[in-house]
Amino acid sequence: MRKVELFFSDAYDPVTKSSIDVTSDTVSLTAGVKRSICYWKVPRGAKWRVPAVLSDFVLKLKDNSGNELDDQTEVIIGFKGPSEREQIYELTTFVYRRYKNLTIQQQQSRDYNTEVVFPSDLPLELKEDDELHIIVKSPSDVTLSFANSTIAFTIEEYNYHK
Repeated sequence: MRKVELFFSDAYDPVTKSSIDVTSDTVSLTAGVKRSICYWKVPRGAKWRVPAVLSDFVLKLKDNSGNELDDQTEVIIGFKGPSEREQIYELTTFVYRRYKNLTIQQQQSRDYNTEVVFPSDLPLELKEDDELHIIVKSPSDVTLSFANSTIAFTIEEYNYHK
């Protein structure tokens, strides 16, 4: 087992299926509409374990001008298996408010509670080719800038034999 930290720079665009260019890529968000903004794919020969509590979740969502998204923006973590075409299974939803008011350094400090807790006590096990998605629902039309935004959290990766 090894710990793997996930960032936007390691993620894929759900529309183009290509790597996200964190220096220039953006995502247009329509008010009240859920949109998968990125995903990570479990590599071949690996299995991921996402703990029931993500205690190291860091999140900053900003537009092209560097303004943070509305504090009522919903953030959803979900997954999709390789056989599902469009269906993303939503695991947990939270509002952006508690991240908006904290700096990245504060979020990384144990003095602040920025945990993401899943409704199940059990960790999520993802197999090769499964996808872990971040979905956003903004209360207003906005263009999310990956260059101005940050996401980071840790999962566990295991090698396995079929």
